[in-house]
Amino acid sequence: MEELTLNLIKKVVEDKKCEDIAVYDVRTSSPICSYIVIATVNNARQGKAVADQIEEEVEKLGGHIHHVEGDERTPWILIDEGDIIIHLFTEQERQRINLDELITQVNNHARI
Repeated sequence: MEELTLNLIKKVVEDKKCEDIAVYDVRTSSPICSYIVIATVNNARQGKAVADQIEEEVEKLGGHIHHVEGDERTPWILIDEGDIIIHLFTEQERQRINLDELITQVNNHARI
């Protein structure tokens, strides 16, 4: 189910025209999730639309979104699916937070 959900999430962010999509497999080092998905959105409203679509599609699959942090006014939306954590950033916010570098340096994980 986890792989199916991950593929569904990747499809949604691709279909919704997110950019620079990164998927990190953190199963060997994270006690809280198996995968981290990071994507860039053009603006906060697009981020909210993507988050809503992810939630809808995951629930259709029989899954559940545990929590969403952020909305159409924020440059960063975090979606907690349980096994998969999704971060939707505006380009400026993604550069400022630099989560990709943190994941690759601290946990020595490469994109998949």
